[in-house]
Amino acid sequence: MVWCYNSSARKAEMNIVAITIAVVIVIVGVVSSNLKQKEQTQQIRETQEVTQKDEVETSGNGITPSPTHSPTPKPPTPTPTIPSTPQQSHPSGELRYPNAKYIRSEGDVEVYESQDDPDAITQWYKGQIQNMGLGTKSFITTKTNDNVLNKLVGADGGREVRIEITRTSGSSTTEIKVSVN
Repeated sequence: MVWCYNSSARKAEMNIVAITIAVVIVIVGVVSSNLKQKEQTQQIRETQEVTQKDEVETSGNGITPSPTHSPTPKPPTPTPTIPSTPQQSHPSGELRYPNAKYIRSEGDVEVYESQDDPDAITQWYKGQIQNMGLGTKSFITTKTNDNVLNKLVGADGGREVRIEITRTSGSSTTEIKVSVN
């Protein structure tokens, strides 16, 4: 009888160890994800700081700064659609891509989806940020193995607009996250 008790106790100890290992793996994954997101945010801020510094250094000496990104042709500007139903009336409706539908809010971030090409969506948002007259701009576009992640930021002293456009390989849907602060 003692042998059975020890066997049950060992099984219980092994279950506790397995659960502990699983919890540690989940925690490490969450922390790793948060660190990666903070790193990406820091890279965007550094890009903004460099752009601001260039603008300040050249504004008083008459030298025109060279662009930090290649100029892109301005896409046709579709008229933004403002949702008509109360359920879809959101603060950044002016930044709702015309062919996108509202999905959800994540705090101060609105999430939309569109079937349109991510490059067309990115060009539209670049135009919107420029039309808003925001001084600091950061446009980061990445495409790896048909996975698209484009981050656009426009800011001035009083407001900041952040756009994140993602499409995973094989998906026909582009996700758009819009934040206005």
